[in-house]
Amino acid sequence: MRTRRPITEKKRGKEEEKAMRRTCLASRT
Repeated sequence: MRTRRPITEKKRGKEEEKAMRRTCLASRT
């Protein structure tokens, strides 16, 4: 499922994913 989107949006999505992963790890410990 790929949609054309600006690079900035893609970058923001990656950062969001990183933040979510960090919170997941934090809640796990």
